[in-house]
Amino acid sequence: MKKIDYHTCIVTFPISRAFRMPLSNLVDVVSCISKKTSVIIGSYENIELNYREDSNVTVSQFDIGVSSDLPSRIMRFVKFQILSLFSFLKIIRGVDKVIFFMEWDPILLIMVSKIFGKKTIWILPSSATLMRKYNPDPLLAFSRYPEWLCYCLSDVIGVFSANLIKEWDLVKWKEKIVIAPNHFIDFNQFKITKAYTDRENLVGYIGRFSKEKGIGNFLKAAEIVLKTHPEIKIFLGGSGDPEKFDVDLHKFQAQDQVRVSGWIPHNILQVPLNNLKILVIPSYTEALPNILLEAMATGTLVIASKVGAIPDIIKDGETGFLLENNSPEGIADKIIQVLISNDILSITERAEKLVKNKYCFEAAVERYQQIFNEL
Repeated sequence: MKKIDYHTCIVTFPISRAFRMPLSNLVDVVSCISKKTSVIIGSYENIELNYREDSNVTVSQFDIGVSSDLPSRIMRFVKFQILSLFSFLKIIRGVDKVIFFMEWDPILLIMVSKIFGKKTIWILPSSATLMRKYNPDPLLAFSRYPEWLCYCLSDVIGVFSANLIKEWDLVKWKEKIVIAPNHFIDFNQFKITKAYTDRENLVGYIGRFSKEKGIGNFLKAAEIVLKTHPEIKIFLGGSGDPEKFDVDLHKFQAQDQVRVSGWIPHNILQVPLNNLKILVIPSYTEALPNILLEAMATGTLVIASKVGAIPDIIKDGETGFLLENNSPEGIADKIIQVLISNDILSITERAEKLVKNKYCFEAAVERYQQIFNEL
C-alpha cells in the first residue's frame, strides 16, 4: 500500500501493561498509512514499544510514577499533561493529524492541537463515564468537565462499535463519531496448536482483576461450578489481586481445581489459550477486547457479556455464547450448559474463520485508510 504524505502523532496514556497490544496495533496500522509516525507515551509501566528498526516511527516515553492517594494522582495527571505537551510542542508544526488514544481526557493537548489547526481524532479504548460508575473516584468525577470539552474540540471521535454510542452516552456527539477498530491478530502466533477435543475441561478468565471486568462475579460463579462439577477446572490469569473480591478458592486450589497465574506476557498468551476449552469475559463494560479475538483464533470457545463490540462478533450459539446477564448464577449456568453441548466444534470453527476474515492486518489498515481519507 502506498503511504500518504502525512506526519501523524499518536498520544497515549496506558493504564496497564495490557494496553501495550492495542497501542502496538494502532501504531502498526497508522505507520502503514503515514510516511512518518510519532508516538508520545506517558506511563507508570514500561510499555516496551520498540520501533528502532523503522526510521519512520519515533517513540517518546516518559515515566509518570505510581501513586494511590488523591493529591499524588492529581499531580501525576498534571505531570502527564505537561511532559506530553513539551514533547508535543517539539513536533507540532510538522504534524498533520493527531490521534489521542486514551480514556483520560487530554484536555491541554487537544487545546494546543486546535490552536495549531491540526486535525484531531480521539479514539476511546474505554468509557470514562462507566469507569466512574464502577470505580467511584473523586478524580474520575472531576474529569467529566474537561472530558466534555475534549468531545467538543475533537474533529473525530473514534469508537470500536456502533453499540458504544448509546452504551457510553455519546449520542449527542454522533455526527463526529466513526467506527474505528484498530484490532488485528498475528495468526502465526495465535493459532490452534491443541485440538479442542484434546483439552481438559478448563475454564478461564484472563485480564485485569478489577470490578468493571466482572471478575468478582466470575469467581463466585467458579465456586458454584466447582462445588457441583468437580471435573471442571478454573484458570485465572492477569494483573491484580483476585483475593480482594472475598471469594475463598483456596480449598479448590489445594485440590488442583483452581490454577492462578500472574500477568501473562503477550508473546506466550497463545499457550494458556490453547489449554482452555472456555474463556469467560464477564465484563460490565468493554470496547473490543483483544483477548476475545485471540481466543477465537486459537479455537477456544468464548462466553461473554453483551457489551461493546462483543455482540458484533459473537452471534449467540453461532460463533460463541452471550450472557443474558453477568450474575454469578448466569455465568455458572452458561459454563455448564456449554460443556455438555454437542455443537461446540462447529462453533469454534466458525469463530476462527470469522476472525481470520475480519481481523487481519490488511482489513485494519483499510479501515483507517478510509478514516484518514475522510478527515
